[in-house]
Amino acid sequence: MDVRPGRAAGAVLAFGVPGMARSELAGVAVGAAAALLPDDLGERVMIGDVGAHALGAAWGAAVVAGSGRAGLLAHAAAVVAAAVRGIR
Repeated sequence: MDVRPGRAAGAVLAFGVPGMARSELAGVAVGAAAALLPDDLGERVMIGDVGAHALGAAWGAAVVAGSGRAGLLAHAAAVVAAAVRGIR
């Protein structure tokens, strides 16, 4: 997902905001992504692989904490689709 500025943080915002009602951890991931997004888009900072992986890990922990089996499958499908779309 981190092939262009703002992609990783934008994905965490897009996928994380709906989960905020089910998991407090989602708020942590969304807050971090929202704080980073303007500087990442403005190319003043580069979160790189380490930042993208940390955001992904925080969002993943939120998904696991707030979802059942069906939710986990839906999230997995969404992440795979987003990754395939991001490669192009």
